[in-house]
Amino acid sequence: SEMCIRDSITDVAARIGGEEFALLLPETDQSGAVQLAQRLRESVAALEIKELAEKAGDSDTPRVTTSVGVATVGTRSVDLDNILNYADEALYKAKRSGRNAVCCAEITGKSAHERATG
Repeated sequence: SEMCIRDSITDVAARIGGEEFALLLPETDQSGAVQLAQRLRESVAALEIKELAEKAGDSDTPRVTTSVGVATVGTRSVDLDNILNYADEALYKAKRSGRNAVCCAEITGKSAHERATG
């Protein structure tokens, strides 16, 4: 069954890696993006995927969790070319914090490469 988190004609969802997805939310500020990410994380955690239990031969249904990195582009922040790098950094911060979490990027105006090289 399809699950709709939010109705919007401007939002775009895309798979960008094996298990990584990006949501572009052009009409959403950071607070709204975090709220949406939390709802998405909670919805995924609530799923009961019985096929996983059958494959594992277990009576308990395993849970799928979601780690989310949030990065926003504002009038004083980086350009769109670097925003995925910031979101990726926030995603790995969420994973390091124990997974099943939402973390926000700290946008400094420098690219990820500039921050790494000083």
